[in-house]
Amino acid sequence: MNASAQQMACPRCNGARWPGAQFCGACGSPIGPAAAPQPPPAYAPPPPGYAPPPPMPNIGAMARGFAGSAGGGNSKQININAPAPAAFDTAMGVIDGMGAEVHYRQPPQGARFLHSYKSMWSTLGIPIKYDGELQVAPNGPAQSVARVSLKVRWGSALPLFLTQAAFTFFASMFNIYFAVYLFFFMALFIGISAWTVSGSIPEKALKDIADKIAQGGGFAPAPQPAPGYAPPVQQPPAQAPAYAAPPPAAPQPAPPSGDSAAIMEQLKQLGALQAAGVLTPAEFEAKKADLLSRL
Repeated sequence: MNASAQQMACPRCNGARWPGAQFCGACGSPIGPAAAPQPPPAYAPPPPGYAPPPPMPNIGAMARGFAGSAGGGNSKQININAPAPAAFDTAMGVIDGMGAEVHYRQPPQGARFLHSYKSMWSTLGIPIKYDGELQVAPNGPAQSVARVSLKVRWGSALPLFLTQAAFTFFASMFNIYFAVYLFFFMALFIGISAWTVSGSIPEKALKDIADKIAQGGGFAPAPQPAPGYAPPVQQPPAQAPAYAAPPPAAPQPAPPSGDSAAIMEQLKQLGALQAAGVLTPAEFEAKKADLLSRL
């Protein structure tokens, strides 16, 4: 057999080697007899009751997510039952109503604004500024999607951090624990404030903005009546009856003409009264004429 046919290739440098050689002539790596390829192991199913271990947390992804939430800003998406122009006007009405300073406005696509927030509890009365952005896109014939984002301006939060550092240093002059762990407490307070101004405050502001936009500009919808409910019909107020003059008194009926005996008796009594001087002649005549007219 030809000797060249007996040459084989080195597994490392792919150089030619002679059969039986212990080292490669090109790279000098030790080589041995070529091992036969091993068959892949047969698959064995896991035993009953086996549970796979929980996946390890991705520290890099967590760190990137924290950096994105702290430095990239917070955002919120709102679905609005209105076309894009009306949705843009509603969102801008809410943003203008909260006192934001609008820097850029292009209806109905979007706008950019500056929002300030301060609180005696979370920011020690120091205003923290946020760069805001509004984006509106149609999502159907009468549907729109609004996206509002807020990103903190770290320069506006610097006075807050310096104030906390000064407070911690001042407290260390009177408290031994603050003096020993000065840098620990300082880093703790500044870290909590950084998380608050970059996460908690913008999330709260975005929720407030989203709720007002969803309600149509900050006004809660009127409560709807229950199904089958019919509002009562209001009756006009009853008017007082008009004053009516009392009817004229009916004339007294004359005694019956047949009662002549009673009239004659009254004439006798009138005569007796005149004779006693109780009635004057004129009064007697008048009464007499009246009684006679009833006959």
